[in-house]
Amino acid sequence: ELDLAASIPIEGQSRELAGIADAPDIAFADNAISDRPYRANVAEHARLGFRRLYWRADGQCCDFHTKVGTVGYADRCCHAVFTPIAIFFGLVLRKYNILAVAVEEAHRYGMEIYGYMRINGFGGNVTPKFFIEHPELQDEREIGGSSQRMCFYLPEFRKWKIEIAREVVRHGVDGLLIDLTRSPPMIEYHPAVVRAYEGKHGCTPPRNLKRGYVS
Repeated sequence: ELDLAASIPIEGQSRELAGIADAPDIAFADNAISDRPYRANVAEHARLGFRRLYWRADGQCCDFHTKVGTVGYADRCCHAVFTPIAIFFGLVLRKYNILAVAVEEAHRYGMEIYGYMRINGFGGNVTPKFFIEHPELQDEREIGGSSQRMCFYLPEFRKWKIEIAREVVRHGVDGLLIDLTRSPPMIEYHPAVVRAYEGKHGCTPPRNLKRGYVS
């Protein structure tokens, strides 16, 4: 049981600290359909002297009420592993707009809160409708075959991500953390990229077809 009453700022404690809260992981703190663990997580960051919090708003799917993206965690699988607690997180996402909850709590404690966005990578437990409905935007792996990413070279994909970022900003966050290092590489071998490379360099881009592939 998390005690919100105990999560009050420690007098005189102020340090330039930043913390990252991966919203799905907080669900393991409580197996109820409640926003309490998420409020408590923000409060605890404040109590320990954190002045800025990076809150995951968008990963494979969105962790807030979105009109552009897809709200994730509808089943009992988390990262392709049977995890019963994941169903509670999915239900919480549908009942509460936890990004709005986090922004409210962070500002109540005088903290900055940034929306953390993982830009590309759609394999595993949750897959957005946009990825499923637009196979033509899916990238191609170096060794061939469809990738678990979408091609950043294509403006349609960039526009979709920008619209999700606009939704995050409209929640009143103080900034965005754009994660470009999770699920690399950012550009693979989509036919449009290959054609552009050939047009500029007069040859096809090199591929190491013997190398193993790590998702």
